Amino acid sequence: MSIALPAPRQGLRSAVRHAWQRRMGSWLTVSICTLLVALGGARLIVLSMRLHAQQARTATDAIATRAAQSLRAQLQELQVKATQRAQLATALPADTALPAALPQLGSTRGSFWMLPDGSVVGALPIDRAAAGDLAAEWHSTAAGAPPAAAGVGGVQVLGPLRIDSGWVVAVRAPLPAAASGAAAVPAGWAVEYRDLDELLSAAGLVQATHTGFDFELSQVDADTHREVQVTGSAVATMSDPVRADIGDWRLAMAPRAGWYPANDLIVDVSLVILVTWLVALGVRDTAQHMSQLRSALAVSRRRLQKSQHRLAEEVELRQRLQHNFEHAHQHDTVTGLPNRHYLISQLDRALRSLRTQTGRSLTLLLISLDRYKVITDTVGHTAGDELMVQITRLFGEALSGREHILARWNEDELALLLPDTPSSDVIFQIANELQQTLQNPIELRRNRVAAAINMGATFVESGLQRAEEVLREADLALSRAKAQGGSSLVIYSSAMQAQLMQEVSLEADLHSALERQEFKLMFQPIVDLRAHNVVGVEVLLRWMHPVEGLLGPGRFLSFAEEAGLIVPITRWIIRRACQLGGEWRLRVPPECDFYMSINLSPAVLLDPGLTDYVRKVLHDTSTAPASLKFELTENGLINNVGAARHVLDRLHGMGIELMLDDFGTGYSSLSHLQLFPFDYIKIDGPMDSRGSAEQGSGSLLQAMAQMASTLGLRMIGEIVETTSALKALEQVGCEFAQGNVFSAPLEAEQVVRCLRKPSLEPVDEKDEEDELSRTMILPVLPEFEIP
Repeated sequence: MSIALPAPRQGLRSAVRHAWQRRMGSWLTVSICTLLVALGGARLIVLSMRLHAQQARTATDAIATRAAQSLRAQLQELQVKATQRAQLATALPADTALPAALPQLGSTRGSFWMLPDGSVVGALPIDRAAAGDLAAEWHSTAAGAPPAAAGVGGVQVLGPLRIDSGWVVAVRAPLPAAASGAAAVPAGWAVEYRDLDELLSAAGLVQATHTGFDFELSQVDADTHREVQVTGSAVATMSDPVRADIGDWRLAMAPRAGWYPANDLIVDVSLVILVTWLVALGVRDTAQHMSQLRSALAVSRRRLQKSQHRLAEEVELRQRLQHNFEHAHQHDTVTGLPNRHYLISQLDRALRSLRTQTGRSLTLLLISLDRYKVITDTVGHTAGDELMVQITRLFGEALSGREHILARWNEDELALLLPDTPSSDVIFQIANELQQTLQNPIELRRNRVAAAINMGATFVESGLQRAEEVLREADLALSRAKAQGGSSLVIYSSAMQAQLMQEVSLEADLHSALERQEFKLMFQPIVDLRAHNVVGVEVLLRWMHPVEGLLGPGRFLSFAEEAGLIVPITRWIIRRACQLGGEWRLRVPPECDFYMSINLSPAVLLDPGLTDYVRKVLHDTSTAPASLKFELTENGLINNVGAARHVLDRLHGMGIELMLDDFGTGYSSLSHLQLFPFDYIKIDGPMDSRGSAEQGSGSLLQAMAQMASTLGLRMIGEIVETTSALKALEQVGCEFAQGNVFSAPLEAEQVVRCLRKPSLEPVDEKDEEDELSRTMILPVLPEFEIP
């Protein structure tokens, strides 16, 4: 039931509504005028404040510059004083003991002498506590990076450093150095230090705080490049301060009242408000008369414009998102090249086109960047992306005249699709052009990187193949190219598939080889070059495959590591070698002492139970730890330095000596000798003149021998094939050698015969064939059961 209102009441409601609309229209006009006046006043205020801020910043910058120059001059003065005091030591006799002579040179307040062991000499009683703290801080950082870059004459700066309740800055200058090995080691340092507050006061910063300025002194961390605040007068964080650099320090200053004075701002804002109010009152009456006609139209127009604008933005945003999504789905975000999905779709399209056209062919190349992981580990992971960007740019320039699709296949791989390739000769031509683009090193973050690539290609003449088959063929060819090394190109052939199946079958047989007792050990004697008697043997693993015959480790060890079988195989080698060694000792004279050397792969060092297993085997077989040695390569150690050092320290603590194999062929030989507890190094034997050795090989051999002698290591020459190479080793003082010049790898029974001999004389090239025939007729000791 509805009740109709009387006509007079309905008219009243309509009048009230129209009156409200007129009032709102008038207020809208007043608001617009008021806003314009307020904006104009605000603009004037902003211009005024900017001018004031500019003047204040100019004054602040002048103060900060003067302070920075003063601090820099004071630091230079400290460095000069430290250098002058260090030069006093040059007058001392060469045989003078520095700890006793340095105090006689005199010390002043804020100076002392520091010895290489971190002890303090010549400090005044009032300075001894601070000098001791500074020397301890300097000595604690001696093993790592220096606290600051060395300046002229080797002068170094430490600090600001907090000592007790204050901050100090120290400078040290090296005393005359004494030669130590290949490097000059300072005999000590002359140290000058000052309280940081004194430096700041002399620079005028304390006076600046009294005149209405705040400052902060911070230091830039060398590793993180972040600023670490040292001292300052600012209570709160300064807004947009003026900065001045002082070496590794950074001075920031700003007015305490801020760049915009509050009092002036309040006065200006009050004046703008008053003017705005007066303008609003004057415009109000005029606006009320026009608002009645314009209000409805203005409201409708604004709503329509907002709706149209919102709709246009949504349509544009949707189109942009759709385009970005499609591009990101088919392109690499780093290089901008097409990605794997795009290449596969284009390859499938090219194969379909090939089915309908005769006399055409296509080529797919997979390009792998060599040593990509080494580059990312040394320069940085993002540097790898930068390197790929530069390489793709070079490849794009080389392929600009050909129809091609270059895509990023993996992190370190590119894929090149050539839809029209007349013959396989064109593939070699293109590959050569790509190799030529990488002849010059690439500039990468201030480093010159020599990039190399391996390429695997497949030449497709029939469109009946599927995209997956073409990709598999190219990937198989790339694997062969990586195995060959040397920046090679391999084109797929059907024989590769058969070889791959053979390797898969070999890998499958490897899983049961240990259970079937198919592994056997051979041994190569290690001879003392002074007495020519056998002092040890290197244990060599062989696989007696039921079909392939006797296989060397190069055929199956890589499969063993990938399949996780290297640990149980190594454990079997250790136990088997210790068992044989125990039996040999019962069959040779008591005075015959020998050891067995076993190679450890990088994966074995990650075995958490290795040391406990070795200890148990030594106990079970009654083998002395000195009778067992382990060999490791440099390349195997760099993969996991922390874990390798822990395991090797435990093995060495048991009395087992360690050998560094292939010394001089890794990345950082000297650092590994100092980091790990090695007792021996093994080097490749020198070549004679008939082996085309370089003239500098003798000097290199002499240098390695001298390095080993300096570090207290014993040297073993391996792969010694000729008597002339043996003489070269003897001339540089090498103690031991192994190689075919003494004996080829032997069976177990043959080793017993060698150990019984009083000496093992070298065999020259002309006698090698006779010696080999003699060793081959020796009986073979039957294999033991696998433990």
